[in-house]
Amino acid sequence: MSKRKSWPLAALAVAAVLSAPPWSAAAEDVPATIDADTTWSATGSPYRVVEDATVAAGVTLTLEPGVAVELDEGISLSVAGTLVARGTSAEPITFGGVAGVR
Repeated sequence: MSKRKSWPLAALAVAAVLSAPPWSAAAEDVPATIDADTTWSATGSPYRVVEDATVAAGVTLTLEPGVAVELDEGISLSVAGTLVARGTSAEPITFGGVAGVR
């Protein structure tokens, strides 16, 4: 394949990446039950909640500054244990969905 013919394929690949939905393939899906102390970091973001999820009693979920949490439509994240979320003005913690950050 000549370089000239490869341009349309490269342009198509770039367009596919730029038009991807709000959550990327790199998003980490959250389990239905978080049953051990867990820390979500900005470098592991975004965290995608695709089914109703619960932080179990006696368990702490810590969200570090800069974490992005994405929830599918109609999905909830319940906390029976402890949620520690301390963002900053420079690195806020965001919760978003299909329509963007809420």
